Amino acid sequence: MSVEVVGEFAGEKALETTLVCGPHRVTVMNYGGVIRRWQFEPSGQSVPVGASGVATDRSTKGRSTGDSSTGDSSTGGRSAADEVSQGKFDTGLTAPGASLPVRDIVLGFASFDPYPQHSPSLGIMAGRVANRTRQGRFMFNGKQYSLSINHGEHHLHGGTRGLGKRLWTLDTDGSGERAQLTLRSPDGDEGYPGEVLFTIDYVLSETGLTCTMQALPSEPTPVNLAQHNYYNLDGRGTIREHRLQIDAGYYLPVDASLIPTGEVATVADTRFDFRTLSTVAAADPEGLGHDHNLVLRQERDTAIPAATLVSGDGQVTLQVITAQPGLQLYTAASLSTDIPGFHGEPYGPFAGLCLEAQLPPNILNTPDQALAIVTPDNPYYQALELRVSG
Repeated sequence: MSVEVVGEFAGEKALETTLVCGPHRVTVMNYGGVIRRWQFEPSGQSVPVGASGVATDRSTKGRSTGDSSTGDSSTGGRSAADEVSQGKFDTGLTAPGASLPVRDIVLGFASFDPYPQHSPSLGIMAGRVANRTRQGRFMFNGKQYSLSINHGEHHLHGGTRGLGKRLWTLDTDGSGERAQLTLRSPDGDEGYPGEVLFTIDYVLSETGLTCTMQALPSEPTPVNLAQHNYYNLDGRGTIREHRLQIDAGYYLPVDASLIPTGEVATVADTRFDFRTLSTVAAADPEGLGHDHNLVLRQERDTAIPAATLVSGDGQVTLQVITAQPGLQLYTAASLSTDIPGFHGEPYGPFAGLCLEAQLPPNILNTPDQALAIVTPDNPYYQALELRVSG
């Protein structure tokens, strides 16, 4: 696919390209590394999530940041994928072979123009350090660093001009299935030390999208990237009736400003318990919303999905495969956009949800800071696989 000029930002061209493979059509912009649109055509067959789903975990023993519990599951160790494929949930499927309309499975705007002023981080690449850093400060190698403050009294998603608000260099290989984005962030950018060369590779296949993130610094510096799609597998409405499973027995409680308190708590008997497939509404009947980091089970097989999401109508399944230690679940309870989305209406509360694979929030002010530090000899690498079927 060709690269098209879609607008202008800070005196430079905003570009996008559309990748096409099988039932998928994905549009990627150079602004913020944004996935602007992901269209998927369900086959009308049973949702083929197969046997490679998420292992369940009902243990409440051995609480630790690594979530190393093992223990019995109410599904006998079967995955969310197995539960769906074995017909244990009413999916409302149409007859095999029935034709289904193409649907938009991520939130976005119909053009580039609204993104710089109106996008609540739709589809961005969040960084240099994703999520919140308390009061925009951290100590590293005996020096205190002050970052830009852009979310109340805190630093969020890399700051005022984080990676999700920059123009990247966009290249394609001519196959129509691959796009590469690169960005050189200078020393001192948003308060961070060192120059960093960021590279994102998007590769589309019949089964979904793979996102490979790399960062090569000139000196030791923190990096924690997160791909920030808002998913709505129904293509419209809310995600309250989506079914979700996350392979996490623990979560990180937060204070009033959504900074983790330092506690690691069991999800048992809480609205954070998605160890077995559950609708968002059933887990959170009061509609309080989620914006919390779930600690993925440490001993899990990282080749098996960490999370499984099934559309409200049962026609589409998303599986998230990651080796990251945590998944930030954001159900967008307070979402409100001024600009209409793909179906002519602004996005409101629960219009989409985010499943952000990443390190814990505020990690730069915790004993685990070293997990976020990359060096010229040990650069950053994250591979995220987003499988979509239906």
